[in-house]
Amino acid sequence: MQKKPLLLSFILLLNSFVVYNTVFGQYSIVRNYTTADGLPSNHIYKCLQDKKGFLWVATENGLSRFDGQRFTNFTMKDGLPDNDILDIFLDTTGNIWMTPFSKKPAYFDTKTNQIINETTAPDFAKISGTSILSGRALKNGEVAFYDANGKVSFLQNTKLKAVYDFKGPAFFYDKNYFGRLN
Repeated sequence: MQKKPLLLSFILLLNSFVVYNTVFGQYSIVRNYTTADGLPSNHIYKCLQDKKGFLWVATENGLSRFDGQRFTNFTMKDGLPDNDILDIFLDTTGNIWMTPFSKKPAYFDTKTNQIINETTAPDFAKISGTSILSGRALKNGEVAFYDANGKVSFLQNTKLKAVYDFKGPAFFYDKNYFGRLN
């Protein structure tokens, strides 16, 4: 009679090891990508995943799109305003907006697979200064960019709607974002 509880205990103990190793014994493999894999630079500022599953990478030598297998790189030759892309973000329609180091913002139109810049969207040239710190997509479909001088520019459908000059430290409010601009 003593053998059955002992055998049952042994089976339960063995089963718990199998379950533990199956559930907790898994490990993930981290893969590092470099210029040898097709990135335009090893200096990366920001990454984001779009609605189609592509990984977008902002680097000092251009913008890169990764499909899980290979990188497609975009530079000034493809319409970037500058190769040094500091910030990227998605708008409500799925376009990839970018803030370059020393030029006006631009975006990658995911429907036409083209870069829209101040040459193809003249209102971009009206955005104040070239010292744009960052941008945000707003829920109402607008995009806001703020610069180091306290100016905030609002765009909708590539048209400049308004520019506000806060003359110093400013705060930006949207339903999903509140923060200091500079």
